[in-house]
Amino acid sequence: MIKTSPIINNLSNTTATKKRRLFETVRDKIIVDMLSANLQPGDSYATEGELCSHLKASRNTVRKAMAELEQAGFLVRRQRVGSIVTEKACTGRLNSIGFDKSAEPRSTSKLTLVLPVWENKTGNFFSNVVLRELSTAHDGQQKYLVEVRLADDPLEDISGDTRAILAVDPPQTAIPALKQLQERRIEIIAIEPKFPFFMATNIRFDAHQAAYDAVKQFYDAGHRQIGLINQDIYHDTFRQWLLGYLDAHRDLKLAIHPNALIQTVVGTAQPQINPLGITAWLSSYNGGVDELAKACSHCGLKIPQDVALVCGDDPGNVIIPSIGCRLTAVRPDYVALSKMMRQILNREIPSVPGNVLTSPMQWIRRDSA
Repeated sequence: MIKTSPIINNLSNTTATKKRRLFETVRDKIIVDMLSANLQPGDSYATEGELCSHLKASRNTVRKAMAELEQAGFLVRRQRVGSIVTEKACTGRLNSIGFDKSAEPRSTSKLTLVLPVWENKTGNFFSNVVLRELSTAHDGQQKYLVEVRLADDPLEDISGDTRAILAVDPPQTAIPALKQLQERRIEIIAIEPKFPFFMATNIRFDAHQAAYDAVKQFYDAGHRQIGLINQDIYHDTFRQWLLGYLDAHRDLKLAIHPNALIQTVVGTAQPQINPLGITAWLSSYNGGVDELAKACSHCGLKIPQDVALVCGDDPGNVIIPSIGCRLTAVRPDYVALSKMMRQILNREIPSVPGNVLTSPMQWIRRDSA
């Protein structure tokens, strides 16, 4: 069965954009439900019939969505048993929260968290750690009822009792709706926006420090030719990755190899990667890992034997097929982010529209570096 959760899963909302097929919308809503519920690896999940009823979708649509989820590693379907969730469906979950269960929360209020389009590719931490932290009353703190919305869900129908909107990497097209919500006295917190939103308190992850530290640690390990695979610097996050990388090279008086800086531009083809002569790479996003793996394979290089790799996205504690090992990552510290959001909502940190606050990142050390 679908398990109960302090998170509103919004399963009845079947709104889909014209560009998306119905089974893709159904698939994403199933992911949100799995990650929001209190599931552990090996738990049984909802039957196709239950999902058809909850999602108001046909059995063929649900079956196709479940097949994709099985192929992606979120669940295993067994005959006469049903669907069993895997570790990936529970990635990032806090199994031991460590608070006084006898403490009574002060009160409950409602938040709406709008997930980014890339949520399913980076360990689903927003729909795990952050939501669990906010929906749990620690030591009598305020408890929040969190409604989950996907990136393409509408915002015009947000209820009047909503305390705040937490928008993760919101697109520019969301600005009018967020401005209207602010005018209704609903607080807006923009998490990792492309640029500071004027109507929101903005939270930036400290990608500058992450990139700086990665170069420094590579240097301390003996690497002298260090590369960066980075996305479009129009986005503040990737601009910070680039600046941190450059600042570390400047401070270490380290030359940058001619082939070491791979910078993509929106709307253009991925630049070709030549890994020869570069012994360590920092990729600010998941897609760069696969591109580097292809380039290394073409040159007869292996990760991590010949080339060390750190990524700014964390897909979880799984073997990445393209590199054949688990990925060392430096990702946002989602527990620290949750605490910062609580402080903003509790007025412990000044909430000034247009402000930019910085939240730390954490290292997840695995096999690739």
